[in-house]
Amino acid sequence: MCTAPLEVLISVLYWSLRTIDKKLVIPEWAMLPLRADLGFHAVPSILLVADLLLLSPPWTISATRAMGLSTTLAFAYWFWIEHCFSHNGFYPYPIFEMVDTKGRIGLFTTSALVMRGSTVALKWLHAKVNGVGDGRASAEQSRKAQDESSMPETVNGYVRQGTYMANGQVETL
Repeated sequence: MCTAPLEVLISVLYWSLRTIDKKLVIPEWAMLPLRADLGFHAVPSILLVADLLLLSPPWTISATRAMGLSTTLAFAYWFWIEHCFSHNGFYPYPIFEMVDTKGRIGLFTTSALVMRGSTVALKWLHAKVNGVGDGRASAEQSRKAQDESSMPETVNGYVRQGTYMANGQVETL
């Protein structure tokens, strides 16, 4: 539920910052070929969004919970990069060295807001692509869709897995 929005966040932030100034995200000493750069900062986002839109059941997360999840991930990442810095002596992206604590709070808060926005947008887009209402299904509808599409059922001692179809229907194999 959080991987596609997280990868969208990474792509949006990275390519936006790189467009502003490449030195914000790539250290001067580093040589990063475009192919590798795309592989780290674009391809995962593209593939996970395609997977979400074409192969995944509807999400059940609300905008409020998406904000809570996004904030938790953003600040957990901040603590992780500080931990890595304490061992390595450098940050993964130069922008972290350019901003003070207040700047980092702003950076990670903005990141959480962007991730929440991508979660809500992807949920809406999934509904549109798959013809499922307006993307604001009730909690009961979302729970039922998730239960029917992702939970195995047992028939005569065998597990039969329901498959979520692109049109939003569940077909038992």
